[in-house]
This record gives sequence, C-alpha cells and structure tokens, in this order.
Amino acid sequence: MKQKIYERYAKLLLRIGCDLRPDEILIIQAPVGTETFVRELARAAYRYGAKYVQVDFQDPELEELRCRCSREKHLTFIPSWKAAYLAQRTGDNIAVIRLISPAVEEGTPLSPSSHRREKIRAGESEALAEYQRVRSDGHISGVTACFPSERWAKKVYPELSEDKALEQLWQDFIHIVRLDRPDPIQVWEQHRLQIAAQKEKLDALNIRRLHLTGPGTDLKIGMAHGSSWIGGSERNKRTGGLYTPNIPTEELFAVPHKDQTEGVVRATLPLNYEGKLINNFRLCFSKGLVTEWSAESGGEVLKSILDTDAGSRRLGEVALVPADSPIYQTGRIFYTTLFDENAVCHLALGRACAASVRGGAESTSEARAQMGINDSGLHVDFMIGSEELDIRAETNQGELYLMKKGRWNI
Repeated sequence: MKQKIYERYAKLLLRIGCDLRPDEILIIQAPVGTETFVRELARAAYRYGAKYVQVDFQDPELEELRCRCSREKHLTFIPSWKAAYLAQRTGDNIAVIRLISPAVEEGTPLSPSSHRREKIRAGESEALAEYQRVRSDGHISGVTACFPSERWAKKVYPELSEDKALEQLWQDFIHIVRLDRPDPIQVWEQHRLQIAAQKEKLDALNIRRLHLTGPGTDLKIGMAHGSSWIGGSERNKRTGGLYTPNIPTEELFAVPHKDQTEGVVRATLPLNYEGKLINNFRLCFSKGLVTEWSAESGGEVLKSILDTDAGSRRLGEVALVPADSPIYQTGRIFYTTLFDENAVCHLALGRACAASVRGGAESTSEARAQMGINDSGLHVDFMIGSEELDIRAETNQGELYLMKKGRWNI
C-alpha cells in the first residue's frame, strides 16, 4: 500500500508539481528520514527522461548545532564553492522539488540564539540570490510539498499513539493531496482549471479595496496598483509549461498596498514560526503599519517577526481560500504554513510577490515602493479565515461580497 502511494505521490510532484521535462536536471531538497521516498522520486524522474537527479539532504539538528555552537563571526560565512554551486545551477535547465517535514516545539520561548539564526539566514540568502532571481523571473519550475513524519503526526494527533498518529496523518494527507482518487493527475488538472476560472473572475472585478469582517476582525485593505490574482499554477517562461509551486494549493492571492491597511485582524489558527508557536494573536494597523499587537502565547516570537526590518510590519499578501477546502474540513490544525494557509483565508507580513503586480518584476525598488509593493527579508503567512469571515470588495462597479461565511459568493 505504501509503495503504491509513494509512486502516486512521486508522479504528482513530477507531473503537476515541478512539471519535469525530458533532459532536465532534477534537484531534490529533502530532510533526512525521507530516503525511501526520495529514491522513488529519482526512479520516476529518470523514467520521465531526467538527465540527472541531484539530492541535497538536510538535517535540522545539524543546522541547530551550527546555530548554537559556531563562533558568531562564522555564522554568515558560506564557502565560495558552495555559493558558486548554488548560482551555477541556474545555468542549466533544472526543476526543483523541496520536501519538508514540519517540526513544532510548543511552549518553547524564543531561543537566545535567534539572532544567530538570522545571521545564518543572511549568509544563505546572499548565496542564493542568483538562484532566487532566476526562479522569481519564472525560469525554474519548482514545488514545495510536505512528507508525513512521526514527529509531525504526534503534534497533529496528540490523543493517539505514535504509530496510530502517523497512520491517521497519512490518511488525511492522502485525501488532502487527492491521492485517493482513481486518477490524481486528472483531478489536479481539473482543480487547477477551477482555480484559474476563479482568478479570472477576481481579475475582472478590478478590486480597489477589501473589507474583512469576522470575530475580532474588522480590516480594510487597499490593493497595490496593477495587482492581479495568482494561484493554482504558474507558467514557466523557459518551457511554457504549467507547474504548481505548492502542493497542496487552494489559494488565490494578490498584493495589498503597503500603506493602505487599516483596522484590526485576529488570527484564527496558531502560527508555527521556525518551530515556535504563536497562539491567539491580533494585529492593529494604521496606514499600513502594525502599530499594536498582542498574543496569548509566543509573543516574543511575534515581536521578533515584527522587528525584523522596515517591511516586516506591513502586509505583502492577502489570500482567499474557501472554508470548504479539504484541509479545513479535516477539522485539524496541521501546524505548518503550507497546509494551514491552504485551509482558510490568510495574510502575510513582509515581502510581496512583485511579479503579481503589472510591471513589478522589472521595476526598481523605488518604483515598486511607489506601486505599493512591500519589501522585506521575510514573508510570514498567518491564517485569519473561518466559517464566520465575510469579505466585501470595492470595485469599479460598486461593492459586492466576495465571500460569505468563509465561502465564495462569486
């Protein structure tokens, strides 16, 4: 049974996810513990005509050891040969699959080494700059997806034994990513078409402002000039093919104007940020800036996010997800942004996707700021949707409800 699921999942990630083409190089980034599935991915990739499969395994515990034990002056260091390796990959025709197995440390206060982790991230960001530029320009097809683990399962199903929790997580996971259908590829192709049709409806409205209301939320969000809606899949400029950046995906997102958010919003699900949970928090905005905040727990972690840089207190994304998504319908919190952001509507603090704004990708940073596009070193999604959330839109034709009680009204 497990082998059949592995085969189906591998096919889904290669065909719908990264849209692997013959003669491309496939790069797989995966946590330790996923070796059996990664071998299945490589096997399937070679059968699809991959020229070469490169696997980069990552061990979070080794990364934590560096964070805690390295001399501080070495934390931003990346060997020149590693930076060259990361940059040189963009010269080949590559596709990327990134697997993650979420980890959560509930109740753990912000680590004293968090500033050290920021230094490590800064060094990695510089080394990845060229790769990120090419990917953001739409010339690399890549997908990020989860892989069930015992640790993640036990967090999602604390009432079950470790074995039973992992079994239950796999059951929900298989349903959420649609592997339980007779033809998952066909179902996903139809799902992407449905998201695309909804995107066309939203773009045709030329929305100027959104008004979100629900328990603890009364928020008005102006949209960036020329912002369009993105979701489901993206088109690779090099191959012309469609790929799906996230699996699962249920969202349609756009860029809010960085200076035009007013009011208060309450998170409806916990935020798992680097393994630390922030629970029951609220943010107050004035002229686009978070001016007040509170959290039931994890407040220090939230403060570290808000204080990251000049753009981390402003919004970079507003995303619409209907409450009838298969993730929300499980009734579970999955404690990973990839799943929880596709359960219900969400917002993001920090960096905006400039490519989703007309002319944004080609513009200078100054021009992007004038368009209302926020810039930051981080992008942190947090969930604000529920079956009690209503969303009205101000358009050129007047006001209308986009969503009522968390579900589409258009």
